[in-house]
Amino acid sequence: MINSIQHFEAFGIKKLEKALKDFYKNPKNFAPFVDVIEETVLGLGRSCRKP
Repeated sequence: MINSIQHFEAFGIKKLEKALKDFYKNPKNFAPFVDVIEETVLGLGRSCRKP
């Protein structure tokens, strides 16, 4: 689980930051913003559940 959190910190946070910047530039593109958040957070959950 520690490796999952470190991986999320290294890669997931950057994805979320990029999605947020893109959303601030064009707030009408809400669906892609939500998709990136969903994909990233669910990916963290899946990686934490791996043995």
